[in-house]
Amino acid sequence: MATMRNFLTTKEFADKIGMKPASIRVFLCRHGSYHGIKPIGRMPNGWLIWPKNAPEKFFELGRIREPEIFERTQNAINHIGERK
Repeated sequence: MATMRNFLTTKEFADKIGMKPASIRVFLCRHGSYHGIKPIGRMPNGWLIWPKNAPEKFFELGRIREPEIFERTQNAINHIGERK
């Protein structure tokens, strides 16, 4: 019988918003939340657990990662080496 979970692991949360789990953990450690979203607890093994709707909250807050911005940044970085 399958059980319905009402939480996400940090990896699941990260995958859904296009981030790395370590980035979420570091931001949480430095700021006390991940852009206003707090974990709801820990699993017995110590892993953080996040509300199941955390990705939706993240995007509602306007924390959308726009690929064009990252592409432009990467192109600019690549061209720095070419200018020498």
